[in-house]
Amino acid sequence: MTTPHFSREALADIAAFLPVFAAPGFDFGTWVMRQGSFPFVAYHPEVAHFVRVLERCGWVYESPAFLWGPWLRTPEARRLISGESLAEATPEQLARLMTAFARQERIVEGSRLEFYHSGVLLGALTRVQALLDEQGSPAVPQPAIREEATQEGPSTAVIPAAPEAEVAPQVATPAPSPTPEASPSALTFEAASARVHAFISQFEEGYFPPLLMLARLTEEVGEIARVLAHQNGKTPKPGEDAGDLEMELADLLFVTLCLSNERGLSLERGFTRMMDKVERRDAERWTKKKEAAGEDPPGHPTLIPPRPKPGGRSQKTSSRKGGGSA
Repeated sequence: MTTPHFSREALADIAAFLPVFAAPGFDFGTWVMRQGSFPFVAYHPEVAHFVRVLERCGWVYESPAFLWGPWLRTPEARRLISGESLAEATPEQLARLMTAFARQERIVEGSRLEFYHSGVLLGALTRVQALLDEQGSPAVPQPAIREEATQEGPSTAVIPAAPEAEVAPQVATPAPSPTPEASPSALTFEAASARVHAFISQFEEGYFPPLLMLARLTEEVGEIARVLAHQNGKTPKPGEDAGDLEMELADLLFVTLCLSNERGLSLERGFTRMMDKVERRDAERWTKKKEAAGEDPPGHPTLIPPRPKPGGRSQKTSSRKGGGSA
């Protein structure tokens, strides 16, 4: 389970959103109805920023050790949500409540908006402020929060950093071209997400709805298939270029990063979790290379053709045109 931070600094970072969300006329989120897509909520950028701060402070649990769904049905959760015990909630209880706030949106569209309109979110932030006051330290000044949001927009929320990180990378505008310090070999998912968001956040339209981005992902996979077909025997149509596989793969990554940003996810964290899973699950699944002289150095694998099936013929023995076999 993610270890939450209940330090004065963590409480101050979270309590700083109370005057933001409680400001008169603040538009926390609005339902959007578009023909051809499911309804969804367009949240204010500060909402994504708030989730990012919760994650940075460890107030969004990431482990099966805490299941927010079953927890919402417990007496403890019901008392908090009804307001019965919210004013006396402990930091641990508030962290569990904020985990449900952050994660339920993945399954129930608009759940964060309900947390806000019901007063649960403002009540929780009021309790965080009270805990901070009990420690005898004022909250972080509001101008600092607004300045960070102005510089980064929602990127501070949609690009989660590791829990120990102090601040997210400051990215105001996308760089025109990679520099030696930010070369492709040194690029991280977090930096790529920040650059994508810096570009998208320039425009009023923002990110496409999730289902539209899913269609875009399918479109880009089709482009990759077209290039591979051209590279493996299919003749391009008159006037059609063979395509650039590297660029098509990058296009797919761009849309993936957009979807990750819009959902408030971290590909940096997800990729690490995925590789940990694969390295454990498939450690003995495949035939490992034998230690031999002249073996390719790490990072430069040799593509090995598939072995012919027992009793079958390899493609080299086929006399038919086109490499087919009977």
